[in-house]
Amino acid sequence: MTTSLITGLNPQQRQAVESDHPRILAIAGAGSGKTACLTRRIARLMTGGVPAERILAVTFTRKAADEMKSRVSSLIEDVMPDYRGGMPTVRTMHSWGAQLLRRFPDRFGLTRHFTIYDEADSESVLRAAAEAVGETSKRSSTLRRREPVMEEYRAMLKAGNAVDFDQIEAMTLELLEYDPAARTAAIGHYAHVLVDEYQDTNLAQVAIVNGLGSASIFIVGDPRQSIYRFRGAVPATIIALAADHDYEVIQLTANYRSDQSIVDLGNKLVKGPTAVLTWEPMTAERAATPHPDIGEGANRVHAFIDSDEPALVAAKLSRLHDLGVAWKDAAVLCRTWAPLRELAAELERRGVPHRFCGGSGDPWETEDGRNIARAIRLAANPADDNLARMLAEWGVMGDAPRFREWATTRALAAKMRWTLLRAMAAGQGDQEWGAIYRVVEGLPDATDLGAAEIARAFIGYLGVREAYRSRSLTARLDLIGAILADLGGTSAAAFRDWWTDRATVDRVRFDVDEVPLMTIHASKGLEFPAVVVMGCRDGLFPSSRKSATQEDKDEDLRVLYVAVTRARDHLLLTCPEHFAGWSGKPLDTRPSPFLVGARVEFRWEATPNGS
Repeated sequence: MTTSLITGLNPQQRQAVESDHPRILAIAGAGSGKTACLTRRIARLMTGGVPAERILAVTFTRKAADEMKSRVSSLIEDVMPDYRGGMPTVRTMHSWGAQLLRRFPDRFGLTRHFTIYDEADSESVLRAAAEAVGETSKRSSTLRRREPVMEEYRAMLKAGNAVDFDQIEAMTLELLEYDPAARTAAIGHYAHVLVDEYQDTNLAQVAIVNGLGSASIFIVGDPRQSIYRFRGAVPATIIALAADHDYEVIQLTANYRSDQSIVDLGNKLVKGPTAVLTWEPMTAERAATPHPDIGEGANRVHAFIDSDEPALVAAKLSRLHDLGVAWKDAAVLCRTWAPLRELAAELERRGVPHRFCGGSGDPWETEDGRNIARAIRLAANPADDNLARMLAEWGVMGDAPRFREWATTRALAAKMRWTLLRAMAAGQGDQEWGAIYRVVEGLPDATDLGAAEIARAFIGYLGVREAYRSRSLTARLDLIGAILADLGGTSAAAFRDWWTDRATVDRVRFDVDEVPLMTIHASKGLEFPAVVVMGCRDGLFPSSRKSATQEDKDEDLRVLYVAVTRARDHLLLTCPEHFAGWSGKPLDTRPSPFLVGARVEFRWEATPNGS
């Protein structure tokens, strides 16, 4: 092995890179350099003669996958300058599963250009299915329990050559278990499988990893950062491996990210599953660097309580900025969006640049952003009647709806065995949709076209810009321009893959000097010089819901741990003196018992409005 691949690694990291044990579990705490271990291990395998095509690395987000691919490429270029071969497969689990499904779609009656619906588009199809069967309930949870609705929903997906995001893993697993061609192509193909963020995997993903039958499995994860129970992930998934004698367990405990006081707080909050193995606390290894502090003394963890939490946070952000911290380097995290919206209003009033990362502030979650995405995907899959229906009233259509009688249009499509897109174009003599139909149907493979090119064609034919100009909707026109610019030269195929498993962390821009506002879940995988965690109150940490179980409260603690460990130099924890209860009346509150138990002292600091 090339010596440079282990240069600078600590003993535990070096063990993770060099070990030849067939089953390895690396418990990698926050800031412990796990990406360096993963990428150097991949490079070590390649320099040792393992063909790139026999290595699969599975990550949790596209951002992590892109970073891993970039690092591996750089490492190989350094140690094997004459290498001209391919690179390993590095993807998210959903992306890898979707890729396999596109290779073997026949089992599910699909074509390789099938559409994958995210939660919002799935919800739209669900409500259309409910309307079709006469179901009047407005609650999604209720609709999903009604078999007639779900039967129609599944039929609409099948007719549209589509699946929803939640189906991908189950369908991938079915392929691996029952499809001979897929089994031959996938099982045993990879000699080495590396899985990042294993604590976030659900049982289906675990079964997929195990089902690949690779000779070597290298798993990285941290039970302390397991915060996706709502997706089926539980800490037990990774804790069970720690107790499995077939696995070599390596603990990466050196934190190279955070200041000592921040690492100490993390250790006090979550100590780990001591019943399974001797749990070693994280140690702060980063060289101390002098820098201005926002409080007294060397401690860089500060906690405040105030009657006006948004004003308090805005004042602290301004203080950090005065001390030389760029706006983009001071992130504000919260368990929910509501306090962040209140803070945004305060920052707007004070002239502090800021942006929402995900949620309502994401341009791709606006009506125009989603319609642009639908147009790009419809061009690749003209059979998707559901996307055609969703796009029907965009732009100029909103002035004079042309598809009020969907029964008639769908009946025409059924009678002529046409797609809904063709029926929309022909059934009412619609020139705009006729033009779109002729363009889309004439494309040999729309996924080879540029995503922006396809979007501009839809926008032009549907008269979206003209409609918005006539209504003086300048903000929406600007948004469309920004989205098209953001697409750049991205191909439709690349956009489709990105849309499949995009996450908030993939959309955070670091080149804009604005304060990032995001939920704690959205911050997973990120780090910032300064972090403000809003809403550190009892009732959120832990939840005060009557239905909250001990498992819920345990995860609340892990969510707080994730928030704390995003910070490098400064950590501010804030608690409002009052919060609005379900009745709307202000209720008294108190700091989170998690933090009180970790001996964090909240200090009252009155912040006059307008300061």
